[in-house]
Amino acid sequence: MVEVSLVPITNASQEDADLLIKLRNECGWNAELVPEWIEEAKTGVRVLYFVRNINGAVIGMVSLLLVHKADLRYADKSAKRTGLQHLFIQKQFEGKGYGSAAIREIERIAVEQFSSETMFLLGDKSNSRAFGLYQRLGYEEVVGMGEKEWEPWVVMRKSLSLSSLFA
Repeated sequence: MVEVSLVPITNASQEDADLLIKLRNECGWNAELVPEWIEEAKTGVRVLYFVRNINGAVIGMVSLLLVHKADLRYADKSAKRTGLQHLFIQKQFEGKGYGSAAIREIERIAVEQFSSETMFLLGDKSNSRAFGLYQRLGYEEVVGMGEKEWEPWVVMRKSLSLSSLFA
């Protein structure tokens, strides 16, 4: 099994911001939102992480949403709900288990550090590889929680507990 570490980006330096923007440009979306994400991390809305492989190289990033400002049904740490967002693993590491390992690790962090009982994410049904990964890891589509204009994106949810994470 592939191992990764998630390194929190606290008090992001310019170098951290530049690397996040580089990663977002590689994946092709949301690079322009990096400054906003960094501000949200400073205020406790989210935690940003670099995904590192066993050799310590940064191979991606992921975000743990603690408070969804527009809709607390998705993320509200006081209600023990968190959101997995912005997972990206560099192309050369895709299909090797790093994405699965990053998701398992962020689930563990959500439970251990934030007492999360439920993790939400938006899954793109048109990306069968990623959508299938979420389903294999136990995420289920939540009917009636998404908006019609979001298609092909759907809200997915997984119940979390320490025992389920290590089963």
